[in-house]
Amino acid sequence: MKPDIKLNPHHARTLLLAMAGGGLLLLVTLFTYLLLPELKRYGMAQDTLMLPNSTPAETRQLDNQLAQLRTEVETLRHTIHGDMAQRPTRQLGSYIIESLQNLSWHNRMQLTSLVPRSGSRIDVFQELIFDIELTGSYMDFYRWIHELNDQLGFVVISSFDMRPVRTQEDDTRIDIKLTLVAYKAES
Repeated sequence: MKPDIKLNPHHARTLLLAMAGGGLLLLVTLFTYLLLPELKRYGMAQDTLMLPNSTPAETRQLDNQLAQLRTEVETLRHTIHGDMAQRPTRQLGSYIIESLQNLSWHNRMQLTSLVPRSGSRIDVFQELIFDIELTGSYMDFYRWIHELNDQLGFVVISSFDMRPVRTQEDDTRIDIKLTLVAYKAES
């Protein structure tokens, strides 16, 4: 024989709430692990399908950005190396000598001596060293230095000596001795 079990209304309500909570927990679990990943996958598929509609505008924008970045890279390359960036190492020495002579003529400086010598290799860079002697006015030399930087790019003056020289016209000129070092990246 079975005993009769009677639930009082309070226990019945608790049991009903526990079953409802368990069912709700089961629904949340099913939603989280089964339905939510499929909704995310559907959203990504929809974004992928929408991509061809926006591609031409984005392609033009990316092409413009790429052209702008290429221009900036060329500007930076010229800033660092001047016109030396495109020169082979064998031609670089004669190019620098020619540039220094042209700068001197352009700025009314007299290039009295220019002696190239080979430098050492530092990491991926090869040093090109030039011992230079110039004569001219201070302002002409100032312009010469400024244009040197613009034309040759990254060059370093490793030693420098300047002395005033009096001429017959009572015009103060200066004799300048400097050592110029240029660097060329070698691959």
